[in-house]
Amino acid sequence: MAKILAATGQAALDHHFRAAKLTTPSDSLAQVDCGPGKFSIPIRRPLSSGGKTVAELPAELFAYAGSVTPGGGALNTIVQARDIDAGVELRYLDAGEPAAPVSALLDELKIETRFLGLRPVPQNAVFGCRAAGDKQILKSPLASPNRLPSDFDDKITWLLQAQAVCANSVKDRMVMTRIASAAAREKVRLYSVMTPSLAPDYLMEAVLPWSTAVISGADEAGVSLGVRFADAMEAVGAIRGLSQTAFVFVTLGKNGGLVADPSEQAVFHVRLRTAVLDDVQHWLAADPSSTCGCGDSFAAGAMVYLETGLSLLHGHLHEAPGVAAALSGSATAVARLLYPGAIAPVDFEIHEYPPIPRPYQEARFRHGA
Repeated sequence: MAKILAATGQAALDHHFRAAKLTTPSDSLAQVDCGPGKFSIPIRRPLSSGGKTVAELPAELFAYAGSVTPGGGALNTIVQARDIDAGVELRYLDAGEPAAPVSALLDELKIETRFLGLRPVPQNAVFGCRAAGDKQILKSPLASPNRLPSDFDDKITWLLQAQAVCANSVKDRMVMTRIASAAAREKVRLYSVMTPSLAPDYLMEAVLPWSTAVISGADEAGVSLGVRFADAMEAVGAIRGLSQTAFVFVTLGKNGGLVADPSEQAVFHVRLRTAVLDDVQHWLAADPSSTCGCGDSFAAGAMVYLETGLSLLHGHLHEAPGVAAALSGSATAVARLLYPGAIAPVDFEIHEYPPIPRPYQEARFRHGA
């Protein structure tokens, strides 16, 4: 039987502001200077380099965007999966209504698609932070879902015909519950990209325990789980305690990512070697906003490797499958940047750290503690 890989989430339209200047004078306010247009925009939580937050985006702002591209976590993931494997059957289920740019891209890549029509496609404003060589994203608020379509069950059944589903920042519990339930019954392998859109208790109890892999940006892990972590290593330990048989990936932007492989006690740090990283950062200097979607691309590379053994990297990667998947994911993230240099396994360095004690999760990690 032919392999099917799938992703589900909420597509968005990303408006790229390459010449605008974004500053955050406070944790609750962003200021955008587009030259002739200047905007003060309330934001819902502090905005870090490489981070994102929800904001009430004025319609007038979008007139200053340099370009508009289809985006959204799951869409980015399934698009990058096609770059890795041109032959595998790919499926994508979007929670929103059809949008012409999204449909056109998926049709071009021969990715089978269904739409649930729960809400209009949201709009994002993407800015390049030149000082940090990274992007910052202001996201429009998510509209409340419409009534479930009459063919909801058929579309979920179609999605779950895949051997693996990447649920990337899923916004709707009724979708996530169906996928997690199938994973609990071992009907599908679930790759969970964590999101603050779902309640922390729900993620901890209904999703993470049934996941084959859990993927999160370092800045999203604490927000998604409703706790404050001292560092990314602490986040790995907490997620590992909740998903004891899962591969755990916590991405660190330009500093690579941490991975906990269920077959290994140690935690590994995978990152580009300094000379290669410096060259990539130099390439990015002209447009740091192009890092938008790199975390989603990492998820694609990790999932495709663990499910098919295929990667943009060639040759032996690592004995531990999780570390090999992290290398594949990292290479896929670099490819997202359209970096012109060739990336090989020798361009990465891998550091091994002692295991995080299990008592951390058992004694300290409880939502609201």
